[in-house]
Amino acid sequence: MMASVKMLLSRNMMKAITQNLGRGRGMCSKQVDKPVKYSASKAAAWKAEFSRSGDSSDNEPAWFQTYAVTGSVAVFLVYFCILREESDIDDKLMVPLYDKIEGLEEVQLRRALQYRLDNGLPTADIKNQARGN
Repeated sequence: MMASVKMLLSRNMMKAITQNLGRGRGMCSKQVDKPVKYSASKAAAWKAEFSRSGDSSDNEPAWFQTYAVTGSVAVFLVYFCILREESDIDDKLMVPLYDKIEGLEEVQLRRALQYRLDNGLPTADIKNQARGN
């Protein structure tokens, strides 16, 4: 019973759509045959900002936006900088990068030494640091 009702509805729906398309074709073909004058159309006066934001009076921020953003940032900073307890991730972030990546310090010292030699800058402190490693 239900299947026959669905089939009947779908047939009637398809028939209605086909008839509407057939009626619309005659009207569309007349309009399509004529060129559209752009300067006289509504599209000529349309600005791209209307598509993004609607009316130009809506471009102003709400009066409370500044307070909401400032308050949110302040609450986040108080939590993150004052109230939050340190975790093991904080401990890992405190380890120097030279301890994490082997050979990094040597490469950095070579580049710094080469830069100073090329620019005529003093190199004694870099040489002392390289000897200490």
